[in-house]
Amino acid sequence: MTFLLLAVGAFVSCSPAYADAVFPMIILVWPASWLLLLLIIPLEAIVAVRILKIDYKRSLKLAGIANLASVVAGVPVTWFGLGIVEHLVDGGRAWGIATPMGKVFAATVQSPWLYPYNGAWAWLVPAAAISLCIPFFFMSVWVEYKAAEKYSPTINKRLLLNWSWLANTWSYGLIVIGLIITAVIGAMHS
Repeated sequence: MTFLLLAVGAFVSCSPAYADAVFPMIILVWPASWLLLLLIIPLEAIVAVRILKIDYKRSLKLAGIANLASVVAGVPVTWFGLGIVEHLVDGGRAWGIATPMGKVFAATVQSPWLYPYNGAWAWLVPAAAISLCIPFFFMSVWVEYKAAEKYSPTINKRLLLNWSWLANTWSYGLIVIGLIITAVIGAMHS
């Protein structure tokens, strides 16, 4: 109910829509998160085998449950919260990318809702995705730890937390490397 009230409040407070409206990064990030689960779950299961000393089948189920919770709840909730922060900071307007600080601002603070800066999409979209990976990482660590704790209450909580930190460090580290390569290629071609 709280989410619904926040969503209605955000909708009511929006300014009129224009053809050059902002782009919600959740449209790219959330579907990509679902696809990446095909790689992330087996990777994090391998980490679980090593840290938690459980068999691969059980670790695969644990990583699957934890990552599903993260994608279903963690990604959209974090994005929504970041969108509110962005609106409070930038006042709902584009600040431009003519300066290096403007580029940094666009790729970080304005990463949840990107503005249509001409010629910048090739590098700005992956740069914004990199920025989003930071809060998503911390939310994933927490959500996956909590989900794993519910799924495996007999496993030491400290070990589960260590698994969540290390597994997400590997997952997000590989994602960020891919995004950096994409951003550099995009910047070279724009």
